[in-house]
Amino acid sequence: MARKFITADYEATLDLEISLREVLPPEHLARFLVEVIAELDLSRIYRRYGRTGAPPYAPEMLLDCSSMTMPQACSPRARSSGPPMR
Repeated sequence: MARKFITADYEATLDLEISLREVLPPEHLARFLVEVIAELDLSRIYRRYGRTGAPPYAPEMLLDCSSMTMPQACSPRARSSGPPMR
């Protein structure tokens, strides 16, 4: 008799709804960053945005994205393999 394998249903996986509240533990860095960024006064940045063009990304989103990549960019491994820091 042939061995039975557990297989993945990739189509069903694409339809999964994931809740970050359930996936990220309470002490995760992403949760901390969201809390800190929510406390920042970004009114001066908002005032600098023009009224024309495509809708811009909110400064909170940009800060959060750059903050999430900072730990990897600041690691010793990243510094030794990337361009020199100025």
